[in-house]
Amino acid sequence: EMRQGANKLILRGGMASIRSILARNDGIYDDGERDRRAKTFTVQLEAGRTYQIDMRSTRFDTYLFLHDDRGRLVGEDDDSGGNLNSRITFRPNRPMRLTIVATSFNGNSVGDFTLSVREVNAPPLEREDIDVPPDVVIPR
Repeated sequence: EMRQGANKLILRGGMASIRSILARNDGIYDDGERDRRAKTFTVQLEAGRTYQIDMRSTRFDTYLFLHDDRGRLVGEDDDSGGNLNSRITFRPNRPMRLTIVATSFNGNSVGDFTLSVREVNAPPLEREDIDVPPDVVIPR
């Protein structure tokens, strides 16, 4: 549960990135175990596409929580982004407005961070990679 308004991220060309600061006067996110100082962001995602959400900081150990548009926790991460950075890869099965909670591992750190969301594109199939029955002709 987050007691604060959310900042809206808009994907442009499959990407969005924002620099922000966790500050002493930020809202509180209750993860069920402890209250954490946090900033929240929302982003509209398309069904069946894969997105990578990264939170990076050199000031503190980052921590991410993701909630779907029904409020359910659908992901959390501490250090998958390398060093003390957080990374979650998420593939929604329906269009949704995802809520991203950007916080710290210990819950009360302050400092600047960068949050980014990007669509992860699968490499295009080469024509030779497509399994085709022998009686089907692929025009070249």
